[in-house]
Order: sequence, then structure tokens, then C-alpha cells
Amino acid sequence: MLAVMAGCGAESGSEYRTVNAENPPSTPAVESVSDSDAPPQPETPPKMIARQPAEEVSPQEPATPMPEARLAVSDARPFAVPLPERLPAESVSASPVTPPGSPMPGKIQLLVPEKTFVTEGAEKALRVTFDDIDLLKVLNMDPVPPDVEDHLPGWLAGLNGERIRLRGWMFPPSREDGITRFMFVRDNGICCFGRRPQVYDKVAVSLKDGLTTKYIQGRPFDVIGVLTVEADVEDGEVIWLYALNDATVIDE
Repeated sequence: MLAVMAGCGAESGSEYRTVNAENPPSTPAVESVSDSDAPPQPETPPKMIARQPAEEVSPQEPATPMPEARLAVSDARPFAVPLPERLPAESVSASPVTPPGSPMPGKIQLLVPEKTFVTEGAEKALRVTFDDIDLLKVLNMDPVPPDVEDHLPGWLAGLNGERIRLRGWMFPPSREDGITRFMFVRDNGICCFGRRPQVYDKVAVSLKDGLTTKYIQGRPFDVIGVLTVEADVEDGEVIWLYALNDATVIDE
């Protein structure tokens, strides 16, 4: 039962009347709906899991540590994607293209640091081969630069002025006999007779005064003479490097 004040004031006095709760006075519809007729509501509001503040994360659950290599990269570049660790250059093994000591095109390097020669015959000439003066085999030199003499090892430069004995082939001369000068080459293969030979595959021979020779075809022979090592450069190209002067042909 509810007690409702019907009026108040000094003149009218006080008067109360009772109102039965089961028949209340007319009120707006929304107020007349009982709690039992309202739709069920959850007892507590849903938890906003996605919006939980960062401080609610338990400090007893540390993040999984990253590998050392990734941490090192992240420290240096914190906003970059960690990259695989780079191996030191010396630890990278590359498959060799050529065996050790073999020429590697494009880089001048000393491949034969030391060389000795033996003397032969009554002339006490040093026995030298075309392999000994081959700049590709000695210095990995191809092409031969105009300053070639600055790159020669001591033992090769030291042959300058020495009397040597060299075996090779006569390049076809312009005449058959009475020859006083000729080109002496490594071999009679295509490298020397089919095209112009390399500068280290040929030697300019000048015979002793009064000596001549005929064209020696189809077989190798020896020449004894004083070796000159001097670059003859024309238009930036080394035309000659070796010469044998005061020479004798040994055709045996």
C-alpha cells in the first residue's frame, strides 16, 4: 500500500488517501511495464577484452626472446625486417674456376716469383723456353700493357743482356735463303701461323754480322743470341718485347 499526499497547506489542513498498488493511477506506458515483462538483461556488462589496457597484461608473462642474430639486426635497424645473418667474406667458399697457379683473365698477378736457368754448350748460354717468357703464365698478363717492363719479375728482367739458347720455329720469311733477320715463334700451330702471334710468343732474331740462314721449314731448331727485353710500343700497343741479337742458328 502506498500513502500519497493529496494536499497540503495551513488552510486546508492535511489529508491523506490510500492508493491501491494493484490499481495505480494512469501513468505512461513505459512506467507501467513490470520488471517481469521486460526483456532479460545480462547481469553485468560484457567485458571489453579487445580494449584492455596494456598494463593489465601480467608482468609474469615475459615475451618470448628473439634469436641473437635477429636481435642484433633489430637493434641496429629497429624498423626494418630482420635479415639473415651475413657470413664473413673469408668464410664463403667459391668453386675455383681454374686450378691454383693458373691464369685468371683480367688481373695482373705474379704466378712465377722465382726461376733459375742452366747453361748449355760451349757458349755457356742459359737454356730458356717460350714458357719461361710467356707473360700469361708468368704474370697472368693479357693483354700486355705499354708499361709491361714495370711488371716483370726480377728473374725475367734479369735475362736482359744475357746470352740464351731458345728453341722454336721460323715464321715464313719473305725469301728462301740469304736470311739475316727473321721472326722466331713458339710453334707452327694456328696460334702463330694462322694469325698474328702474341707479343710473348715471338722473338725478333738478328744474326751475327756476316751470317745468313735459309728458311728452315717444318721442324724446330735452336737459336743462341743475346736477349733484349724492351717494349716497342706503337699506338698504345706493344708490338715487340723480346729480341735476340748477335745470334747463331743451331740447325742440328
